[in-house]
Amino acid sequence: MNATLVFLKQVLRHQRRIGAVLPSSSFLAREMVRGIREDGGPKRVLEVGAGTGTITRRILAQLADGDELLIVEMEPEFVRYLEEKVLKPFRALHPGRGVTVRCAMIEDVEMDRGFGHIICSLPFNAMPPVTVRSIFRHLLASLAEGGELSYFAYWGQHWIQAPLIGRAGRRRLRSIRVIHGSLKRLYHGQRRLVLWNLLPAQAVRLRPAARPPRPLLPEAV
Repeated sequence: MNATLVFLKQVLRHQRRIGAVLPSSSFLAREMVRGIREDGGPKRVLEVGAGTGTITRRILAQLADGDELLIVEMEPEFVRYLEEKVLKPFRALHPGRGVTVRCAMIEDVEMDRGFGHIICSLPFNAMPPVTVRSIFRHLLASLAEGGELSYFAYWGQHWIQAPLIGRAGRRRLRSIRVIHGSLKRLYHGQRRLVLWNLLPAQAVRLRPAARPPRPLLPEAV
């Protein structure tokens, strides 16, 4: 079964958890790994929510011997596909590049503060704001000094969803937009709009200059 069919099968089963109708486009994937491409040194990378590996393949193409990639994906079907179709062939060709995958929710994975690049494709707009805040705290705490966190959000999704989700749903989306705005201000955020994706998406790069003395994100939004 090819990647798109595997993805659609999981969408039909768990649409709310996946939060997309098709895998990310190659254009979005290229933008998401821009920071890794620009990094000429040794790399330690974390990918969260890999799906069937559109962005994973772009990350793998940037790794050299001695580099490390940890993938955290919660859907067992995606993990099986990644292992068989993407990671197993890569390891056979590149035994000097450490690639591991864990089937878990990112909140449940204990990690040290040592990742130079974190690439996150989780569907934040489908989550409660308290979960969004918790995940971003966890990811930002796992960055090495000078590291970068990249994620994306579908552009215009709140306008599309607003008439369909009621007052409570609109309030949730507003809270999530406030979180994104706080991240951009606190962590020198840069955004690029990728139109060639279904839906168009904003790829966001956060690069903390230093650990702020205040909380990672506001508690009340």
